[in-house]
Amino acid sequence: MDEFIQTTPRIILAIIIAIVISKPLEIKIFEKEINTVLLKEKNEMAVANKKQVANYFQSDLDKNKADIKEDK
Repeated sequence: MDEFIQTTPRIILAIIIAIVISKPLEIKIFEKEINTVLLKEKNEMAVANKKQVANYFQSDLDKNKADIKEDK
């Protein structure tokens, strides 16, 4: 039991080092997959933003078209 108590700090340090090293390595290994998902989400957000802007100005567009028809 005395040996286990003496090795506890080394085990804890080894676990911390393993986590610190493994996370960046994991991100680097799956970089292509992560970038693909991020690009897909970015494109979906861009399309949603376009739709939102189009809907926002649709009433102004309809009003302007009606005004043009009245002027003719």
